[in-house]
Amino acid sequence: MICARIARALVFMFVVAGGSFVPTALSAQAPAEKPNPGVFSPQQAEHGRRIYGAFCATCHGAELEGAVGPALAGPAFTNKWSAPGRTAHDLYRVLSTTMPRPAAGSLAESSYVDVLAYIPSRNGFAPGATPTGKGPSQSDLTNAAKSTDWLYNTHDFSGTRHAPLRQITTANVSRLHAVCAFQIGTVETFVTGPLVWQGTMYLTTARLTIAIDAATCQERWRHTWEPRDGFSWSNNRGVAIKDGYLFRGTLDGYLMALDAATGRFLWARQVAHPAAGEQITMAPLLFEDLVIIGPAGSELNVQGWIGAFRVTDGSLVWKFHTIPRPGEPGADTWQNAPGLPVGGGGVWTAPTLDAASGDLFVAVTNPAPDLPMALRPGLNLYTNSVVVLDVRTGALRWYKQMVPRDPHDWDVTQVSPLITVKRGGRAHDVVVTVGKDGMLRPVDRRSHESLYETAVTTRLNVGEPVTRAGVRVCPGVLGGVEWNGPAYDPAGGCSSRRPWTGARSSSSPTACASRPGNCIWAARSFSTRPRRGGSPRWTPPPAR
Repeated sequence: MICARIARALVFMFVVAGGSFVPTALSAQAPAEKPNPGVFSPQQAEHGRRIYGAFCATCHGAELEGAVGPALAGPAFTNKWSAPGRTAHDLYRVLSTTMPRPAAGSLAESSYVDVLAYIPSRNGFAPGATPTGKGPSQSDLTNAAKSTDWLYNTHDFSGTRHAPLRQITTANVSRLHAVCAFQIGTVETFVTGPLVWQGTMYLTTARLTIAIDAATCQERWRHTWEPRDGFSWSNNRGVAIKDGYLFRGTLDGYLMALDAATGRFLWARQVAHPAAGEQITMAPLLFEDLVIIGPAGSELNVQGWIGAFRVTDGSLVWKFHTIPRPGEPGADTWQNAPGLPVGGGGVWTAPTLDAASGDLFVAVTNPAPDLPMALRPGLNLYTNSVVVLDVRTGALRWYKQMVPRDPHDWDVTQVSPLITVKRGGRAHDVVVTVGKDGMLRPVDRRSHESLYETAVTTRLNVGEPVTRAGVRVCPGVLGGVEWNGPAYDPAGGCSSRRPWTGARSSSSPTACASRPGNCIWAARSFSTRPRRGGSPRWTPPPAR
């Protein structure tokens, strides 16, 4: 009875701190129950370390890397024990009935419990991890449009990318000069969207998370993530902040929490799997007790999704499949030949949120195989679409596909800003969509119709499919609007965006075969010649 009680207590505790051992609900529509609070203690993990060294290291390795016995740390171990139906109770039973050899079951029950605490501590889970800092609160984030801080990747949930600051004007802008500069100190891709909260700016690279004084550029702290699994893309687009927590994704698929005040590591949980083509590059969105995030990797034939995870430990709450699985609505929009997998639908830019209605707007990107649409007949849902979900459950509310059967790698990249515009004497609540095809389209959030569309970059041969002879198309695969999307000034009612313009020559494949995690551009050759566009200006067409 005592053994069973301890095991049940550890199931309860690892719900928060040791998520690898928690049975999770993987349904796209059904939310998991909210976990009860509870953690394992640092003392348990330290005592477990000593017991492990004395009784377990000979078989399983001093660093849990495996020797005569299997590894107890690393992606293979965490993937095995995060499978649906696996619990800490199962692992406890294995430990207590088979170890140590040849004297299985000979340790005290408390010793097995402490070893069980030590194992997740070596798999990226911090004991009793809570942040020391405060804020920003949910109210701060919900009302961020009025804030002179920059609290979300796109400034606010509506994605305006606009702060109500008035010190810089047309009268003094010519007198601006540099006050300070901060150099990261590493050679990495730098595509971060900085956040600013109460004088601290937060920056990221693929591996680094850094806090600096926003006024003096003095570094306050930095955290370096050492990859624990494989990866393909070496970039990261930023963090999310709330209630003292700082969240980000990693290049090898982990969702990580840091203390925003100190940079102290709190916990990490692998929620995406590089072996399946999944890698996190987007900045998360935080709402209530949820972290919203999903993997990129359409070109690696990822089976796309976006999900919500608990702030306290990263346990899964809901997951929506941007590439429908067999039997799900939309699966029949893919008519690939046998042996050619369905894929794509990665997510790599920040969502937007109507906090009042709970509408979560997600930009879903290109299908795979990329480029040759003849290999994947059908509409290929939900690729290149604005997908609107219930933020609390992940249930699909509506969607609109902007680039059906994409033949040019024209991801829909932006679902921002959420604004109200007047057309024909009527007010329309719209979500502004734009992407690598260079077309800006405001979509009415009630009727789901596009009010108009207008080009914001050069477009050439846009209706031409990929051919064996090759065709020159503009925008190219690096063209249009990418990760740094439109900005909107509510006072002036003006949206601005500086796009990339690129030309691409592509030819069709001679053969195409793939499995998840493999590159699947499916083009024999392509070249890009990006150049910076001008300053496009346009006037919406007359109301219709």
